[in-house]
Amino acid sequence: MSEVLKVRPIGRLPIDALEQIRLLPSVDERTRILMSLFGEVNELLVSSGVEIDQERSSYRIKPDERIREKIVRRGSADPILDIYAMRLIMENSFKRLAAKVIRERYPTPDIFPWGKPSFRDYSDPEVRKDFAIRFNPNIDEWYTATHMDIIFGEGPVVNIAEVQLRTPEEHDLAERRRLEYLEAQKLLTEARNQVRPNDLV
Repeated sequence: MSEVLKVRPIGRLPIDALEQIRLLPSVDERTRILMSLFGEVNELLVSSGVEIDQERSSYRIKPDERIREKIVRRGSADPILDIYAMRLIMENSFKRLAAKVIRERYPTPDIFPWGKPSFRDYSDPEVRKDFAIRFNPNIDEWYTATHMDIIFGEGPVVNIAEVQLRTPEEHDLAERRRLEYLEAQKLLTEARNQVRPNDLV
């Protein structure tokens, strides 16, 4: 088993989502970056004894249009944490260890400067309620996955990725509800459409 070294990112956090948009590499380059990170996280977890459902785990980059839509929907230009995102499917017994080794490998502030926590265990009703009030009123009571945001890369402005740790049951339920969630996002965007996405660049 090879030892995975800790590497602290060199650089600063993005000022806001508009800076993130300006600095975005091409879709192909973003895909390459995320594929490399996904492989790195997988290797880290497997070498630490975490069993991952490789067939159902996945990653995705957020397209440019969805990034702009998210700024409008939130009514905020705070940095976006899921431009790069991955879902790792595992049994609940592995979640705590997975979260521990990821947080050790990718040191990230517990709270970002704009007030958002980088670690959220949605199985805790208080965490879910607080996050709904402060950041996402669409989060549902049934959602119990663990989310963490990690900073990676060597700057001058670091990247941020969202890592979701889900059990197979959480994943199945979330996928069944995804279409409803996307429809709710669309309605919220339309309600806040006094700012047009094209005005943000």
